[in-house]
Amino acid sequence: MNDNSSIKIARLITLEKKFRNAESETELGFICANELRSIVDYNFLFLLNRSSINRLKVNTISDLSVIDRTAPTVTFIEGLLNKKGMINSDEVSAISLQSLDLDKVNLSIPENFPNHLVFVPLSSRIEKNIGYLVLVRTEPVTSSEKDLLLHISESFSHALTAVSYTHLRAHETGRNLVCRLLL
Repeated sequence: MNDNSSIKIARLITLEKKFRNAESETELGFICANELRSIVDYNFLFLLNRSSINRLKVNTISDLSVIDRTAPTVTFIEGLLNKKGMINSDEVSAISLQSLDLDKVNLSIPENFPNHLVFVPLSSRIEKNIGYLVLVRTEPVTSSEKDLLLHISESFSHALTAVSYTHLRAHETGRNLVCRLLL
């Protein structure tokens, strides 16, 4: 094992520990969007979660504290992921924007947008298809990076499910608790 691999493994272990210690979905999203860059290079990272109407919605963007829902990058990413058949929901996949048939997707690529997108599905044993991490890059993703992203996806999905469940339990009333225990 070379020094670069050892450093990446140490960073991965640190990132997973931060995932486990996150106390809210917001904190967990921030950690993932901004600290994953120490392991896998990207220009932007978008975290999308399923909304109550089963549409993917951007919840976190790397390097930003507030999301402008009308920003061209946000509408492009949400539009692209909500198109049927655009991505495989079970595995890490990548596309080049040059290969997209823009007439078919009916979307405009934002100005100065990097050319490569990596879609990382988020799912857990409890809940399938929670959302996606979308990495926007200038270079294509390598197979070793795909494997690493799949591992990170599993760790992040587990932490996301756990912190969501913990958040719900924190707001539970006595009546809810009795109903849940009766189930």
